[in-house]
Amino acid sequence: MTSQQFCIRWNSHLGSIGAAFPQMLAGQRFVDVTLACEGHQVHCHRLVLAACSTYFEALLGENPCKHPIIILPRDIRLWEIQALVDFMYKGEVNVSQAGLPDLIKVAEMLQIRGLCGADAALNLDTMTTEEVSPKTNTDIMGELNHEDHPRLIEADTDSVDDTKNKSDFAMANVMCEYEQEPRHTRRIRRSENLLAQAADCVSRGQTFQTVSNMFHIPISTIR
Repeated sequence: MTSQQFCIRWNSHLGSIGAAFPQMLAGQRFVDVTLACEGHQVHCHRLVLAACSTYFEALLGENPCKHPIIILPRDIRLWEIQALVDFMYKGEVNVSQAGLPDLIKVAEMLQIRGLCGADAALNLDTMTTEEVSPKTNTDIMGELNHEDHPRLIEADTDSVDDTKNKSDFAMANVMCEYEQEPRHTRRIRRSENLLAQAADCVSRGQTFQTVSNMFHIPISTIR
């Protein structure tokens, strides 16, 4: 005879969780990732960025340091990333008609869920006529589809190969913030001997993730 099971339900669970993250962001509590843009820093939570963007999800998954700092491309403006952060935390954001195409373009670049691909067209279709007049939703999406997406440019003094893709950019522009140096960031330069040992382990059949954990080297560096 099995014992009776009871379902305990928190009816306002989703609403409470959804309200908690914006509150923590406003108080800058438990923030663990920094977006660097136009000389400014925007502090966020990795969990929110990863949940709302496949780009950030992949990027942060490859950089498991305590507090990564993501240097965004030079052609992304501060107001755009602030608006997208608001959108990710609150599910909505107010933007002018003139700024809408640029914002959607950046959202496509960063693969923000709800603002890229089919989701973008769906959400634009929900706007009222007053919000998009005199341009229609079709006009706006047409502009986005015919504009070339900007290349992801490495915001660093190092030279950049024009053939780099988004993954290359991502791995090249994440730095870690360390407890002993909370006000500074630095890149780790690893010795050729250490890299050779890591490569040898991979050649012997160990996975990239295992070797990365053993030597504390990003998977992209081992590859």
